[in-house]
Amino acid sequence: MTRQERLKTQGARARQQLAGRAAAASSALPRHATPALGHFADDAPDIHRLFARGDTSVPARGPATPGVRRPAVQAKGPTPKVAKTQLVILVAEKTGLDRKQAGDVVSTMLDVIVSALRRGQSVGLPGLGTLSVKVTARIGVRPGNRKTMQMPAGRDVVFKASSVMTQSLSAE
Repeated sequence: MTRQERLKTQGARARQQLAGRAAAASSALPRHATPALGHFADDAPDIHRLFARGDTSVPARGPATPGVRRPAVQAKGPTPKVAKTQLVILVAEKTGLDRKQAGDVVSTMLDVIVSALRRGQSVGLPGLGTLSVKVTARIGVRPGNRKTMQMPAGRDVVFKASSVMTQSLSAE
C-alpha cells in the first residue's frame, strides 16, 4: 500500500468515527442546546459567572459540533480582557437598557473619545484616568553615513491612570 492510499484510508476512517460520535451525541441533546458553550443558545452568558470562577481559559472559536467539546484556549496574561460585547452586556445589566440600546451607548461613547483624540484633545474619565495624544517627532541618525535626519512625526495615545484607580487596585 502506498503512502497516499494509506493517508486516504486513515482520513476516511477518522471522518466515519467523528460522524458516528456527532450523531450519537446530538440525538441525546435537546435541539436548542449548545454543549460546547455550556449553556443554551437562547440564554445570555452571565459575565459575572464566567469571571467569578477565576478560570482564565476561554472556549476556542469555531463551529460547534454537537456533543464534541472543544479544547479550551489559555488566555494570555493573568486575566482575559473584557471585550466590547461584554461591556455592552454589563452596561445593559447596570442601567436596565436592552442590549441594542446599551450597544449604541457604548459605540457612541467610543466614537466620541476617538474623535476627540483625533482632534488632539485629551479625554478625562473621572475615577479612571486621562487619555491624551503625544506627538513623537525626533531627529534620527542614519547608521551608514552618520547624517542626521528628521524622522516623520507620529501620534501615540497615552493613558495616565488616576490616583483613585491606582489606589483601588493596590488595595486589592
